[in-house]
Amino acid sequence: MEIFSMTRKFAFGFIALSLMLGLNAPCHAADDISSQIEKCEALLKDEEGDQALKEIEALVAKAPDNAIANRLLGDALLKVQRLDDAIKSYDKSITLDPKDPRTHLGRAHAFLLKGDVAQSVKDYDTSIELSPKDGTYFNSRALLHYFLATEAHGKKDPKAALKEVELSLSDSTEAIKLGHDFSSARLLWAQENLFKAKLLEETKASDAEIKKAYNDAVDGFTLAIDARSSAEDSVAEANKRMVVAKLGVAQTYFFAKEYQNTISSVDKYIDGMPRKDKANAYLLRFMSNKKLGHEQEAESDFAKYQAAKPKS
Repeated sequence: MEIFSMTRKFAFGFIALSLMLGLNAPCHAADDISSQIEKCEALLKDEEGDQALKEIEALVAKAPDNAIANRLLGDALLKVQRLDDAIKSYDKSITLDPKDPRTHLGRAHAFLLKGDVAQSVKDYDTSIELSPKDGTYFNSRALLHYFLATEAHGKKDPKAALKEVELSLSDSTEAIKLGHDFSSARLLWAQENLFKAKLLEETKASDAEIKKAYNDAVDGFTLAIDARSSAEDSVAEANKRMVVAKLGVAQTYFFAKEYQNTISSVDKYIDGMPRKDKANAYLLRFMSNKKLGHEQEAESDFAKYQAAKPKS
């Protein structure tokens, strides 16, 4: 239930390539290469991986020395998890145009999925060096460091995890400063601070440091509730993040042992939550009432939790 324990799948879910919008016509049908590229970018975003790959392979066959076409082929291969082939396509694209940050970002994703963290870090760093005013690249590197923090924590190394969380926070802060202040970025920043608070507790930091991290997490989750969504977000994705942020406020107060604030947060945000999320909210309120010795309220909340939780 702890929101800071991001899984590998969740981390990779956040690490998504940003692809341009365009038309859905077959991309090798157009006469002009630039038009074909635009249409292939749209296919890569909107179509199944295999279909996009087929179209982009046709584009590369027609323009084998086009750097963007080879980058898109790498993106398509990455989408279908052909990681070694994706890296080869990115390598060729970089040989043709070493200054496209999107190619380095795509290759960074591929290396990370292969487990080659050192090479992945190099490409994330290069993407930022090539485009230091674009928050997208800082946000992607923030996700990398957050993932590495969860890996270190899983290996029982809280000091190493704390170091990675600090790097993640630095990149997230810069991404938001540069305008990448979407709900996903705000939510990540909040999760980083919550994870930091827990790690500070584990490493016996001062009460003031721990309290600040918890307060920052509450602020982050609160801001994430009403933060704008990117053009690529579906309504369902935006709503899901909003619910996660609302639960995040209550969870942070609970971890900080501010039980009355946990109860107040649940009271404020529970209306409109999906059933399974309401179950988690009732459970938080139940545990908080138990901590405060409010036995009657706790009993009522536990019954609501039992009724709302998934039957399985």
